[in-house]
Amino acid sequence: EVRGSSICCNLGSSEVTVFDIAGRRVTTLYRGPLAPGFHRLAWTAERPRPGIYFARARVDETVLTTRVLVLR
Repeated sequence: EVRGSSICCNLGSSEVTVFDIAGRRVTTLYRGPLAPGFHRLAWTAERPRPGIYFARARVDETVLTTRVLVLR
């Protein structure tokens, strides 16, 4: 399980997506409206392959990307 948290400043359409190192979408963790405040999401993939992934959070026109390292 991979956990992440973020703070949202304004109400808007949002999406949190995980990509592999090649840029392929692995999963979408959340899609929909997001209220202002602190939010926590978990990626509970059954067997993610070890490697580097990227989690991208988008709220309206703001995009934040972070690197996720999965180890075995």
